[in-house]
Amino acid sequence: MRQLAQLGLLMFWAAAVSSIAAEPHGTPNLACDDLRALPLNINVQWQDDEGGGVYSILRTHCAACHSVSGPRRFRVASTADQTLQLLLGEPGLVIALAARSSELLLRINCVNAVQPSWRMPRCSTVPCSYRPLSDQALIYDWIAQGARGEAFGQAQSDVVFTDSLESGRR
Repeated sequence: MRQLAQLGLLMFWAAAVSSIAAEPHGTPNLACDDLRALPLNINVQWQDDEGGGVYSILRTHCAACHSVSGPRRFRVASTADQTLQLLLGEPGLVIALAARSSELLLRINCVNAVQPSWRMPRCSTVPCSYRPLSDQALIYDWIAQGARGEAFGQAQSDVVFTDSLESGRR
């Protein structure tokens, strides 16, 4: 009997997770790229020793429009630490451990049917060339692992897999 109750609870939890994944951020107008097939990035760094990491993606591909002097909410500063502080200082932009609720990920991963220009980068050509899935997955994993950086301590993730050694991305 106890096993049946546990099974019922597990099935309820799986259904709840699936419904959350279907409508990220509670917005039914979003259609998001599927990142589940990509391998997980373990211990994602904000900025690594080779000049890579999440900051490198943002500095290389976002800074042209999102500079500190720009009018936009999200800004890339001249240093990694300043950019991280700006990201974490804006409510809802990056929500540590909650990638699917973080506007940064949703803006690069999802198309909004009501506002076509919502997805980043905004494109002037058709078809649009969005960030590769590997970059999207790296940002997802960085947020899911706590959105940490050098100034706040590097990501520490004791749990990598959440569902039978398959991708934890939803």
